[in-house]
Amino acid sequence: MTENSRLVVEGYGLANVTGFHNIHWRILEPSGAVNDYKQFVNLNSPRNLVTTIIRPGSGLLLSVWFTTNSAVTRRGQLYIRIMLRNNKDSDNHDLLCQGHVTSMTGLHWPDGNDEHSVSGFGNLQSVTGTDPAAGVEISDAVPTNAKWKLRAIKFTLVTDATVITRTVSITLDDGTTVFLTLTSRTGQTATQTIGYNANTFGVIPADTATQFFFVLPFDCWLFQTWNIKTVTVNLQAGDNFGAPVYIVEEFLED
Repeated sequence: MTENSRLVVEGYGLANVTGFHNIHWRILEPSGAVNDYKQFVNLNSPRNLVTTIIRPGSGLLLSVWFTTNSAVTRRGQLYIRIMLRNNKDSDNHDLLCQGHVTSMTGLHWPDGNDEHSVSGFGNLQSVTGTDPAAGVEISDAVPTNAKWKLRAIKFTLVTDATVITRTVSITLDDGTTVFLTLTSRTGQTATQTIGYNANTFGVIPADTATQFFFVLPFDCWLFQTWNIKTVTVNLQAGDNFGAPVYIVEEFLED
């Protein structure tokens, strides 16, 4: 490496891992000395790409490694890419390593990681959606720079005293086109509180007096800004959906 060499650190993190993390590197300097260096990398924007450029010094780069300061960082919550570039040619980057970082596993070079952000398994989490006002349908979008594998959906609908049967559907769309519609087998009548449950059931359970069921596809992938909504036949002004809960496997992806 020369004085024009730079380490470029690109990172995505969820809100629970924003803040300062550590990049370390070791250099064999022209004098023959081997020195260790460390710098903080501040990932301060959840789900957005944060780039840090580091001047590592002159000599032979022996190793690089990245560790997190977050006490609980699970797979899928923090993704890091480390590159080497010549500052006189900022478009020319040599990839050193890339992969998921957890509390127990760091990222290192050489003989280290080269893993795409959506490979393997992601961060399994429960996400609470928007609680709509009375008479308004559920509508939530996948966050920017996220990719979801939808595992389950749960919400309730409380109907007012209007005597009419409501039929609830769950729809998935890409912002323009609805590509999946799941419609309840049972209608909901006046003054009822019904829980709606969508999951990858092998055999769909029978609807009960208080719980209705849908079957999700086993591989139900949603890209950033795609939507999860309800469409309800005969929804009344006094009918009220509760805040939905989604079980998703999330990957960070630009």
